[in-house]
Amino acid sequence: MSKVDSFIKSNQNKANFISLVFSNFFYYGIQYLILILFTKNYSQEEVGIYIYALTFIKPIFIPLNLQLRSLFVTETDEQLKIQDYHSLRIIGNVITVLSVLIIAYLSNIEQIPILMLILFIKIIESQSEMCHAVYQKKQEMVFIGVSKTINGILIIAVVYLGLVLNFKFENVILAWVLISLSVLLFLDIPMARKKDLHFLRFKEYFNFKKVKKIFFFAWTLFFLEIVMKYYESYPNLSVKKYFGLETLAIFGSIIYFKAIGGQILTQIINLVEPKLSNLYGLNKIKKFNQLVLKLVILGAFIGGFLVIILNYTGEYILRFLFTEEYAKHSKLLFLIAISSGISYLYSFLSTSLTCMRKHYIKVPISVIGLVLLIIMVTLNQNNLTIYKFVNYLIYTETIICILYFISYFYYLKTNKNEI
Repeated sequence: MSKVDSFIKSNQNKANFISLVFSNFFYYGIQYLILILFTKNYSQEEVGIYIYALTFIKPIFIPLNLQLRSLFVTETDEQLKIQDYHSLRIIGNVITVLSVLIIAYLSNIEQIPILMLILFIKIIESQSEMCHAVYQKKQEMVFIGVSKTINGILIIAVVYLGLVLNFKFENVILAWVLISLSVLLFLDIPMARKKDLHFLRFKEYFNFKKVKKIFFFAWTLFFLEIVMKYYESYPNLSVKKYFGLETLAIFGSIIYFKAIGGQILTQIINLVEPKLSNLYGLNKIKKFNQLVLKLVILGAFIGGFLVIILNYTGEYILRFLFTEEYAKHSKLLFLIAISSGISYLYSFLSTSLTCMRKHYIKVPISVIGLVLLIIMVTLNQNNLTIYKFVNYLIYTETIICILYFISYFYYLKTNKNEI
């Protein structure tokens, strides 16, 4: 490879990385800004409905996505094309809509129209994701960044316009659906078809022999995601059950701070995951362990930093971002920061287990955590407070952290052939 080719490739990789990181942070920031705008312009009950809808959908929607984008991008079988993965995504989306409708009806949920609108937003995002997969497969991620940035700008613009014009809450969500759908139809799909002529050529879709092959490879992810996403959703679901939508609005808005640190860790994980996989694959266990421990220390530092900062500035941050009512719950923010810090501590251990191809251990760990949390909440439901609930969450995260450490060092010890 010439110096010119090397320079072009190096700069292309940098552009890809910067584009993905920036767009992910930007798009996530837009989601959080929308939540802040909702808290300032609508009632706590309406904000609670919004958070509850997102929480209700997550354990159904994400598992049925089957991580198809990642599987397609890393696919080595030349017979399996984007149309085969996209076929399975379409089937999964249809099953998701039917499942959410049925479960919502059986659960006697009154806000089904808003629930379905928010679900459609997530369905549209999942379809855009498959468009982006076409570009990621070819290592041309700049378009993904451009698409997400344009989508984010248009979404926040239409939401803000709706608030200025005093739209009802459901009408603002509807406007969000329409703008996201427009980006999908007029930007993402045309660009994906331009890059791959087979994309959305329906006569090549729904080859069930190929779809079945992908599904039987991916189905284990379904159960893993169900357990993990239900564990993530359980706090919001429980707060709604025991304390109501207004308390959920406050709790759900505050717990979003956990995701801020999580987004930072996600970008770091995306960067180091290939290196961890290579080190373990080459049986360089000592270097692998050294890197994992450095990452765990980094996770602990990020968590500790957030705990200290939020302990002193939490009240001012909540007052600035939300309202005076939210500022009264700075102690809740501090406790959630502790819970979050513990989860950051073991997040890199979770990644290392995936790189070691021991990801299946995450299922029993999550099940144990979920069961412990349910038991503690159930046994104390008669005198349960929101602060006690978060304390139970801290105890649960501590147990999960210990289990991840035990699992990591156990599997590390089983590999005797150190280089």
